[in-house]
Amino acid sequence: YKHEATQRVKKLTTWEEWCDKFLEVVIRECLRCLKPGGVSAWSVKNMGRTHKLQDKVFEYHTKYGFTHFATQCMTATPRNTGKTAKVTEETFLFRYS
Repeated sequence: YKHEATQRVKKLTTWEEWCDKFLEVVIRECLRCLKPGGVSAWSVKNMGRTHKLQDKVFEYHTKYGFTHFATQCMTATPRNTGKTAKVTEETFLFRYS
């Protein structure tokens, strides 16, 4: 990611505004474009006490009639950290209910 003026984080200055005017729009449009029976897959986490990205992804999917039906896990080495310890990354799967 770059710190350019075109980035949404520069235009939408609060967490709530970014969620409402960017994240929800991205999710809604992705869901709209899914083929019937398609799956929406999101690998996200909550970040600290105030940036509940995973919670927002679940909230918006529910709002548009999608249900979480599975979680896929993959073990990997953290990117760009120089560490060798393994971490588990979760990908949440949603389908229209």
